[in-house]
Amino acid sequence: MDCFLHKELGTEASIRMLLVLCVFSLISCEKDLSFTGLKNLECDPKDPIQNSHGVEGYTDKQSYAPGETIQFKIHSLTTSVELLIYRCGERQELLYRVDNVATRVQNYNCRSYSMGCDWKTSHQLIVPQKSWKSGIYAATLMNDYGEISYISFVIKSLLPSRNKILVLANTNTWQAYNNWSGQSFYLYGLNDRVKSANRLSFHRPNVFDSPIGDKGHLVNAELHLLRWLEKNQYEYDVVADYDLHVQADILEQYKVLILNVHPEYWSLAMRLQLSEYLDDGGRLMYLGGNGVYWKVALEDGGMEVKKLGGSPAFGRGESGQWRDIGSPEAEILGVQFSPAGYGSYATYRVTEPGHWIFQGTGVKEGELFGRENHNGGGASGHETDKMSDASPVNTVLLARGTNSNAGGAHMVYLENQAGGKVFSVGSISFTGSLEVDPVISTITKNVLDDFLK
Repeated sequence: MDCFLHKELGTEASIRMLLVLCVFSLISCEKDLSFTGLKNLECDPKDPIQNSHGVEGYTDKQSYAPGETIQFKIHSLTTSVELLIYRCGERQELLYRVDNVATRVQNYNCRSYSMGCDWKTSHQLIVPQKSWKSGIYAATLMNDYGEISYISFVIKSLLPSRNKILVLANTNTWQAYNNWSGQSFYLYGLNDRVKSANRLSFHRPNVFDSPIGDKGHLVNAELHLLRWLEKNQYEYDVVADYDLHVQADILEQYKVLILNVHPEYWSLAMRLQLSEYLDDGGRLMYLGGNGVYWKVALEDGGMEVKKLGGSPAFGRGESGQWRDIGSPEAEILGVQFSPAGYGSYATYRVTEPGHWIFQGTGVKEGELFGRENHNGGGASGHETDKMSDASPVNTVLLARGTNSNAGGAHMVYLENQAGGKVFSVGSISFTGSLEVDPVISTITKNVLDDFLK
């Protein structure tokens, strides 16, 4: 008899019966049986899983330049879907529509989370050369039952670009939290003894890449900044994490790089390029929290992380937290994540009111700002970063979040000898205040205007 179940157990009696049967059959059971259920679904990746999801899909890449072809891989329980493509900015701009894209049921297997789904292409289009500006785009899929899902992707600019601001879309983080089919860097639905997957494919649907709503830390949260930039008439380009990984000279094209909301997962190539950019006098605005935290290995179509340490199957060197392998994120950002304050939201308190970053705000020492916020309950929140022993000695603390238990984000500024400049806010929820808090908006505008000089 098989001593492990392939479904969740519903009662203690079921577990007791299982143990009795194991004893009588002289088969050794798993030592970590729990009354919350027992699962060991390790399976043959050749065995297909019937896809019962209503409608879902993915694109063959995460980002596209004008002239490149987007391939949409779509599954639906109906024979056709409506496909709408929007550019997500100050307004949701509908740029493409097909009422009847022929679709089919597309199955997968238990290893598709890491190996990719390998679905057939349902629809493709060539990115227009002029009419599609760089940004975050979302395809809406709706089937005949009215079921809806989203596919978010990035449109890049052809280089050289006339824009001087580059915003990095956190596509690695989008995928790290994507638990489609039960696996992510935080979940492993095949075996209760395994905490998370080590490798994830980009070639699968993403259940968390919806552009809808204000609160969050993934795609929809990143749109707060893009809307603010457009309302204030700043022209910008967007690229995906993988673009920064493979295109060694991409940062040289821009005066300012903005890290947005939750840039958590970084490869060695990404970090080296950022360091070189700042050493050459580049300007970085880190408008997020928990950034540059995990070192991942990237390849075309997937990424890998060893959260307990060790070398990945591809990439260079050790994996794990950057600080644990000798490169704490505060060396670059001035701040780094700590769990204090996790899940809380609060205002910032001014500590350096005379700094030029506060010009035009009228704030005084000890004054609070950042109370109004679309993404939580204050500009310092969700996950927060603070100064550490690894922060450069010239790091200036401008403001500190008022979250309890010393959990408030540290807003800091620093310069290096080459003229490189860094402004960090240390908070995932910060950009949720851009459109509703005048002090937050003025601070950000002061920095951006200075960095563009």
